[in-house]
Amino acid sequence: ITNVELLNRPPVITFNNSSEVVIYNSEKYYKSNPNYQAELRILNFIKPHLKNLRAISFFSGEKDYVGLFMPKAYENFPENHIKISYSLEDNSLVGTVLHELIHAATYDAIHFHKANNNSELQKRKEEAIFELETLRKRILKLIPKYSDEYGLTDLDEFIAELFSNTEFQLKLSKLTTHKTEKPILTKIAIILKKLFNI
Repeated sequence: ITNVELLNRPPVITFNNSSEVVIYNSEKYYKSNPNYQAELRILNFIKPHLKNLRAISFFSGEKDYVGLFMPKAYENFPENHIKISYSLEDNSLVGTVLHELIHAATYDAIHFHKANNNSELQKRKEEAIFELETLRKRILKLIPKYSDEYGLTDLDEFIAELFSNTEFQLKLSKLTTHKTEKPILTKIAIILKKLFNI
């Protein structure tokens, strides 16, 4: 899919595989968005993990969200898909889609990491999920003023906001969980490499 397709907001955009998810080919978007290069790197990183995503649909009307990743079987939709509000401003649209793409790419790793096999890779993923959740809870305990931070709501939002929200990244970049430990973002990067087998 392209930037132009997103900005036109068709009722549904479908695709057959993750190689079709390319939302950054608009020169206008490139010039107007200082985060373009970072977003492009994130998109290229998550694309291999979007194997089961098949559609982005747009909705109108009032909802308590502007974007939502819908795992397979929700609302009788046959495949994993993303819902985006028609009402989003153009300058927020791509960032919101990227946030939901991150949910789509990480959903299985977060929610189905306890598979039946006992492979070394599977054990590493389980450890990574446990470490990320422990770190998220530790941040909340150490810094109570962050309790309203959307990226700390749960593990899904923690990972999505880590990848897509520069303000959230900036807040975390100033933290350590202990005086002698590495910065939190460094620790998170190490854990994410374990989760995605990098």
